[in-house]
Amino acid sequence: MSPRPPTRGLRPSPAAPAANGPLAAYRRALQRVQRLQAQRDAQQQQGLAHQRLWAAEVLPLQRQHLQVQRDLALRLADWREADDPRLSSAQRHTLREALCARLRALCAQGQADLAPLHDRHSPLTLAQWRQAQAAAVHAQVADWLGDGWAAHAPADDPDAVWDAARQRWQRERAEREAKRQARRQARQARRAALDPGATAPRAGTPEHTDTPDTVLRRLYRQLASALHPDRAPDDAERQRRHHLMGEVNAAYAQRDLLTLLRLQGDAAPAERLAALTRLLQEQTARLERLRQHEQQDWRHRLGLPDGTPWDDGALARHRQALGSAWAERLAQAQRDLAQLQDVAGLQRWLNAQRRA
Repeated sequence: MSPRPPTRGLRPSPAAPAANGPLAAYRRALQRVQRLQAQRDAQQQQGLAHQRLWAAEVLPLQRQHLQVQRDLALRLADWREADDPRLSSAQRHTLREALCARLRALCAQGQADLAPLHDRHSPLTLAQWRQAQAAAVHAQVADWLGDGWAAHAPADDPDAVWDAARQRWQRERAEREAKRQARRQARQARRAALDPGATAPRAGTPEHTDTPDTVLRRLYRQLASALHPDRAPDDAERQRRHHLMGEVNAAYAQRDLLTLLRLQGDAAPAERLAALTRLLQEQTARLERLRQHEQQDWRHRLGLPDGTPWDDGALARHRQALGSAWAERLAQAQRDLAQLQDVAGLQRWLNAQRRA
């Protein structure tokens, strides 16, 4: 019979239980919170860096394009007021439509001084045109949100109507999420009532009623008691406790929960570690939701399509694509302006606009 293989190497090591104990779970939860905080900080720095580069690379092109568009609109206004007889009736109509469309776009971009020029050439004043557009948007959104959604929405600003509709949709989504959260908490409460050993805290327990201030204050008092220098057995331990109490006082003054938890974790009893772990897990969920919300907010602020990966490469590619697009638009606007210098070029430009 062959000898049996040794089993000593297959036995769990003495450190294995500690890897799955309350202190290990607490440390893992604390590390997740720290990692999420670091990710939020990095995300904020990435957004600010991209914003600075966008201001240096893309914004100047946008400003140049706006100025050329203004020059082009003023040139079209000169041609319309000149009423050149060499223009056909169709070309005159196209000239008026192109002029008014550009003036409306410029006014929407902050060039409000051009509004009187628009009203002089358009059958509808700028205010009337915006009211008509707002009414059209009202009708479109009514199909989406139902009647009565816009009782307090502006009636003369299509952009404000869209904003009101978006806010209404976000509010309804938040209400649905709150209802789902309430149902989830109710299920947890029922499970806790049926199972006294459930991990979810029951209503009325200290873990359920803890607030950030009470948690910070309790942690500080526990650490101050545990690290009191007068209880040190020797001078070396007394010096160590003085140093640790300096860290505790600084962390408490700055409301630095993570540092207080780090200092407190090793000495905490198992039942307290379980409660602290649950608090950290709740904070992890809140931080993850906040990180996702902040990331989406950055996408909207920077003009990124939804779902765009949040990394330096994707941000750089988006910025380069924007720069290329605005450079091409600027070049086209400059070509258009150069073409409007004589009546033959104006006629060719108007004919192209009509075909387009």
